[in-house]
Amino acid sequence: MSGPCIRVELRGGLGNQLFQAATGFALARRLTGELEFELASFRSASLRGFGLEPFPHGARIINSPRSLSFRLLRKVSKIVPAGAWTVAPGWGGPIFEEQGYAYDDRIEALQGDHFLRGYFQSWRYFNAQKGDLLRIFNPGQVASPKAREFAAIMSPHALSIHVRAGDFLNNPVAKEVHGTLPPDYYQRAIKLACTARRVDQMLCFSDNMSVARDILRDHANVIFVEGFSQYDDMFLMSSAKSHIIANSTFSYWSAWLDGRDDSFVIAPRAWVTPRELKKTYIGDLYPADWILL
Repeated sequence: MSGPCIRVELRGGLGNQLFQAATGFALARRLTGELEFELASFRSASLRGFGLEPFPHGARIINSPRSLSFRLLRKVSKIVPAGAWTVAPGWGGPIFEEQGYAYDDRIEALQGDHFLRGYFQSWRYFNAQKGDLLRIFNPGQVASPKAREFAAIMSPHALSIHVRAGDFLNNPVAKEVHGTLPPDYYQRAIKLACTARRVDQMLCFSDNMSVARDILRDHANVIFVEGFSQYDDMFLMSSAKSHIIANSTFSYWSAWLDGRDDSFVIAPRAWVTPRELKKTYIGDLYPADWILL
């Protein structure tokens, strides 16, 4: 190994994994070190698994065994103060665990080997490596021929709209923390986008199309895009010139991976429910040029 080892614990869906991977990549690049992805968290029964395999990230994949002692320690670590006791499977070096939702500037002082644990949901963790990350995680390189054909006939002035209403609506825990955006958010966002930019095509992507159709029922010219993989959806969403994202890391990354200097992104201030916003600082979440409603 030519330099320090940065091992990142991946968890959650594709959007969450992109935040974690990008943060690890940026740190490994700053330290001229090696990047590893720890997949131990995907061992539990879950609909979500490792989603970065198709991309040329260059990270070494680690599947550390989750021993009984580790599982017991992990349960204990969840009921003591954050950072007071943390463990990582198969790792004997320092562990860096984010302290909250805000950008944790302690990461700027890290040197040597480190295990990263957290969600790292801020562009500030990895913006210095934006060019390389846009290339590595370009969804176009993993898109299907069907998606490429669809993209070829998209208007150069298309507006992507993402409605997140599946697990956020049906999962009580997710609903309590994240909630679902009200229809008014989408109406105001569409009006703003069409006023600020040329929009001659609106494309809706959703994990619950019945809800999305109801929200957008007064807009006759919306194309509801269905039948594609998550990679295809991300590719098509990122191909649009303007974006209305949901309180979703998936649509966040679809907009971020657009990468064009003149891209236009509208995002919700209500990333989480009002109750969660009282104790959650999201000021570091969005790039400064995104418009918040």
